Amino acid sequence: MIGVLGLLCYCAATVLLAPVVLMAGAWQVRRPRLALGLWHGVFASGLVAAGASLAWSVLEGVRVNFSTPAAGTPWILPTVLVLTGWISLGVVGAVAALVLQRAESILIVDRQSHGTVAALLELAAVRTTLVGRTRVSFVSVEEPVAFAAPGLNTIIISTVLEEVLDPAELRAVIEHERTHLLQRHGLVKRLARLNSACLPGVLCARRFERATNTLLELIADDRAARVCGHRAVSAALAKLAVIRERESMLLRAERLAARSGLGSGRRGVAAAGLTTRSDGIIRTD
Repeated sequence: MIGVLGLLCYCAATVLLAPVVLMAGAWQVRRPRLALGLWHGVFASGLVAAGASLAWSVLEGVRVNFSTPAAGTPWILPTVLVLTGWISLGVVGAVAALVLQRAESILIVDRQSHGTVAALLELAAVRTTLVGRTRVSFVSVEEPVAFAAPGLNTIIISTVLEEVLDPAELRAVIEHERTHLLQRHGLVKRLARLNSACLPGVLCARRFERATNTLLELIADDRAARVCGHRAVSAALAKLAVIRERESMLLRAERLAARSGLGSGRRGVAAAGLTTRSDGIIRTD
């Protein structure tokens, strides 16, 4: 029982203490890939600890149920162990059913989104080109949008956005979205969404999803900067921040500008300050 309690205490620590530790300071903004790995590593270890504690309880209950108690053993101890095992087995079944139900709901929403994007491509696509092995489709819509569609392995860019950005900035946007596709960021986001769906209203689940989404954007920014240069990515983000009225994009632009020495970076440093807010790090787009 001590081992089971220890595992449960570790699981509780990953839920209550890990977000506080991981959100301390500005290092996440500087090292988004490391931060994402730590967030998901702690999350995975918490799941393993919870699963191991439940399995241990079930096995201990089965062992006690089919064994003869030693002489002098209080009757209450075997009874508690057996009840704990059965309760744990019921918890496993309930959790499995919840995860499957929530996962099915998320998959349905994703399929609907893929259908919407496919219809948009069929009705409004102006032209399609290839960047590497990734298809980039330009669509005639009034909104300045750019996003990756993982299910279609396609990047969607509006012609309005193409008119606003110069060629280097447009390529930076494409490389940003390509990063999401190449590094399977959609799967990572889906995992965070599933966790939030299974734990609605739980603060640590919301922080985990918010951190995942934001760090993925920073990772994509950094890869695009390595391919296209910090100046092009920063300029593209700055223009998008004005067009779409997104302060988070401006902070990301200034983060890259500060990193490359293109500006004072005073507001870029403010992006790091947001990591210490009580409700999480920078807002996602």
